[in-house]
Amino acid sequence: MLIGKTPVARLQRVGQGCVFLKLETFSPNATYFDRVARALCEQATFPRGASVIEAGNGALCVAVAAQCAARGLTLQAWLAEDASIEVRQALELWGAKLTLTPFEHGPEGARAAARSHGNLLSETYPSVRIAVAHEVGRELVETIKDDGGRVDAFVAGCGSGATLSGVMSELRAQWPGVEGVAVQPAKSPVIDHGIWKPHRQPGNASWAKVPMLDRTLVSRTIDVSDEDAWAMRARLGREEGLLLSTASAASVCAAERLVAEKGAGSRIYALAVDSGERDFSLEGFFS
Repeated sequence: MLIGKTPVARLQRVGQGCVFLKLETFSPNATYFDRVARALCEQATFPRGASVIEAGNGALCVAVAAQCAARGLTLQAWLAEDASIEVRQALELWGAKLTLTPFEHGPEGARAAARSHGNLLSETYPSVRIAVAHEVGRELVETIKDDGGRVDAFVAGCGSGATLSGVMSELRAQWPGVEGVAVQPAKSPVIDHGIWKPHRQPGNASWAKVPMLDRTLVSRTIDVSDEDAWAMRARLGREEGLLLSTASAASVCAAERLVAEKGAGSRIYALAVDSGERDFSLEGFFS
């Protein structure tokens, strides 16, 4: 009951009042991946005491670790060594065993290392990611209809691409003209060019090939630099009182650019995937 039905906030300063954020930070562990982790564990029906393997995405691993703790399971997690101190602390709190892999190999390197020990939970049930994204899309449709029924674009960062695909499928069914805007780190243009390089937006470009992205639902991509995303994270705190992750702030950067392009009165919806509480220790990378 605590997961899902998250609220939408209209930003007051950033984006001239035209940016609307679906705040997945209202989930118990302040992440969209609470939805994914719950659905994965329900699909798997593990017996108590079972060992679970997950890798590559810090927020997903944290959410899976919380589900495992609540269900009497144990988690073995693999993450690249740039995983924040806060992510590591959360995994330790919930009893997960964490193995770090080289930063330059990225999340894919962490997944490759984990696969040598067994099947990853999220790769065993890949359809769960799309089903969860459709759930979020239906919630957003309901919210938009209650708020006048207008939407010009939906913005989201891409890891596997499932989230943007599922949400946009629901939005396009109601508003065929809505733009789907995919955000990628400027250093890692995986969507446009299939090139992954190390970057500092944990959660964005966390796969090398964006395997679940339905490109027919993507109107355009917007590149956001690590520095711009980090600066927006600070602005959201100072100007809106919101503590969001660097990856979520990147989506707000893209949304603000769309407002500048489309003008006053436009309505841009974006997904705030994670809280910024697990990003504080990344500050040294931006100093």
